[in-house]
Amino acid sequence: MSEENKDIINEKEDTCECASEQCGSAECDEQQNSESCEKQDSAQPMQEEKKKKKHERESDKIKEETQKLKKEIEDSKERLLRIAAEYDNYRKRTDREKSSSVRLGTVGAVEKMLPVLDTLELAADAETADEQYKKGVEMTLTMFRDALSDLGVEEIEGIGAEFNPTYHCAVARVPSEEFDSGTVASVMRKGYRLGERVIRPSMVAVVE
Repeated sequence: MSEENKDIINEKEDTCECASEQCGSAECDEQQNSESCEKQDSAQPMQEEKKKKKHERESDKIKEETQKLKKEIEDSKERLLRIAAEYDNYRKRTDREKSSSVRLGTVGAVEKMLPVLDTLELAADAETADEQYKKGVEMTLTMFRDALSDLGVEEIEGIGAEFNPTYHCAVARVPSEEFDSGTVASVMRKGYRLGERVIRPSMVAVVE
């Protein structure tokens, strides 16, 4: 065999080897791609499961925070209602105390003025020849009574009323054909009250 033929044969063998190597490399790449796809396919469910668990944890956390906020809101409402109730009670109590203080002050002032009223009534009932004087006393007496009425002061029932130890002070017992037993027959000194509070009881004579 000539040298030229040998060189041709060697070139063909090298070409075949290169082709064989290229084929082997292609098969290897295909196998690697297949294995990579299989790994991806097997990893996808795991990733989905992780996402699902993460979502569940986040959802549970949101629910927990929501419940916590609801409880805080309910607690705040209860505190506000309790504060409102306490304030309302405080307001009512202070109003009662204020009203009681005003009434107490009125009672004390009126009690000191009643002797003046008694004197004016005696002067108005007294006989006098001076008509202007009598008219002046009567006008003063009317103004005094109107002032007491504006303050809520009322005269305690007298003659003909049933005796009431809360409002009447019995100083005598008298017979009477006009009134029943236990009835006020006459009044020695008028009594006054402010609402249910007695400023001064009436001094009366009671039928036997």
